[in-house]
Amino acid sequence: MKFVRVFVVVALIAVLAAPVAARADDAAGDAVIDVQTPPSFVGYTLAGSLACAFGAQCTTTLTAPSGVQVGDVLIANVQADANLKKSYPAPDVLPPGWVVLPFKNKQQSTMSLSRNLLGIAYSDYLLAYVYGSQPDDSGQYQIGFSNVSVNSMSIEGFLVAYRGASINLSSYLAYAYPTNSTNSFARANQIKVSILNSTLLTLFDGNPYFAKLTRECVLYGPISGNPPLTLETPRNPCADDPSDRELLAADVPVLKAKKLFGAYTSLINGGNAGDGGINYSFQVVIPPISP
Repeated sequence: MKFVRVFVVVALIAVLAAPVAARADDAAGDAVIDVQTPPSFVGYTLAGSLACAFGAQCTTTLTAPSGVQVGDVLIANVQADANLKKSYPAPDVLPPGWVVLPFKNKQQSTMSLSRNLLGIAYSDYLLAYVYGSQPDDSGQYQIGFSNVSVNSMSIEGFLVAYRGASINLSSYLAYAYPTNSTNSFARANQIKVSILNSTLLTLFDGNPYFAKLTRECVLYGPISGNPPLTLETPRNPCADDPSDRELLAADVPVLKAKKLFGAYTSLINGGNAGDGGINYSFQVVIPPISP
């Protein structure tokens, strides 16, 4: 028995003396994730706008950003510039492993409809996926609708990746803030976040409405609201977005549970008359990896 005790003590000392693995966001990229750290932004990609013919399949191809690792969580916005409320409460062309996030503040609806008084409409969906969770994951994902049910429609997408996020996608909380008017700002309402060490992601969406093509690009103003959000994507999306997909991603760590966040607002194109569009936003509470 003495031999066993000595062996255990020696083994314990060896474990304690072993070098601590680097964090997951180190340059090496092959480290263990600190479960006490809120999920961190990895990168983003855009899927260009694609016009779809009536009666045809309509999909966009989302691509994982460079630098993603197995276990990173991808969160995507897929948008159709049409009213799909009756025909498509959720995309029906969906790769294995992808889930549509219901909106907690919209009675668990999986689609958010924004429109103005001129009849312009946008149907938006938020989706999530754990990178590498499916065999032979190529990093490219075709998502959309099996049959276009309107005369004129296009589809596009926006994707962000987070490290250190929970792989239990049913624990994610999503919120939608659609609009039914032409306005000059995007706004996310105040919410209380109760998941400690989570990250609150806010997506502002600007859809300009202006006759001059040179003014069609969205330029986001500074984000108001507390605690402050950290910008993760350019405030001028057209600078690196040939497809004119105009989302702005910003986030903030939740270091204290049951804390109020927001409201958050970003003025679009300086709020100039005529530059207003159908501007709205989304939020996702991204839980950390479980201990």
